[in-house]
Amino acid sequence: MLERFDSDRAELSRELHDVVGSFLVPLKAEVESKKGDQKEQWAKRITAFEAFIQQTSHTIYPDYIFHGNLYKALTKLNEFLSTSETKVDVHVEGNPNLSEEAEHQTFRIALELLTNIIKHDKPQQVVLVAFEDARDLTITITYTSVSQFQDQVVSIDRITMGQGIIKERLKSIKGKIKRIDEGHEHQVKLTIPLKA
Repeated sequence: MLERFDSDRAELSRELHDVVGSFLVPLKAEVESKKGDQKEQWAKRITAFEAFIQQTSHTIYPDYIFHGNLYKALTKLNEFLSTSETKVDVHVEGNPNLSEEAEHQTFRIALELLTNIIKHDKPQQVVLVAFEDARDLTITITYTSVSQFQDQVVSIDRITMGQGIIKERLKSIKGKIKRIDEGHEHQVKLTIPLKA
């Protein structure tokens, strides 16, 4: 099921990129006919829109930054997910002893959690820390919520499509997730057992 889901997301990502690219071709030609400030303003808007669509497309299917190494992929999330409103800081320690499949699923879980946090809680900063002990890999995601919609923050109990997929991914790698809330301070803790 997870393979099919990821395959569908890859196809959706490609389609989004291709369809929007085709749509922008005549729009770019139209902008070329503009003069002065008007041309410059429209060119900036199109560039910003292209960047937004590229980020959206890659968020749907970000596996181009995962190449069999969880920690290297996590460190790319600083650049990949940070926006003018939210800064993502990533700190990793060690080198987890996981199968490539477990690393892949762990990366997708972390990405889904971060995307939901940024979308719903709108924090100014999110800090992701990954480390391991003798038995487990632990990833913590800590942030302060500025959202007025406290019931819309990442919930591990409420089943949405994204949360359902997270639960399936967790099952496949025997992982656990826990959320700790203290007022506007939040932490999501992901624990994955290491290979014996």
